[in-house]
Amino acid sequence: MLCWERRNRKNWRIFRFPESQYASMNFMIGVLDGVICKIGLSLIFVNIFDMGVYGYFWAIGFSRALPALICFIFFISGRWKKRELLSEK
Repeated sequence: MLCWERRNRKNWRIFRFPESQYASMNFMIGVLDGVICKIGLSLIFVNIFDMGVYGYFWAIGFSRALPALICFIFFISGRWKKRELLSEK
């Protein structure tokens, strides 16, 4: 996660939070949510189920289900507890 820090009135600086150790997994979940689930489910609901405009509404609603399930499984598995910091090695 990136954040902007304001040093003075004219200079801004970007810094990283130390919590972003799983940046590639976060990126893949974002792509899955933003592109694959939203567009894929929209096409399925509109074209296959013939839901029309309501298909887009339901696709946006259901697009959060798969990434949420992946995040929940990752949290329950406990892999996030076993990660070591690079400075401790």
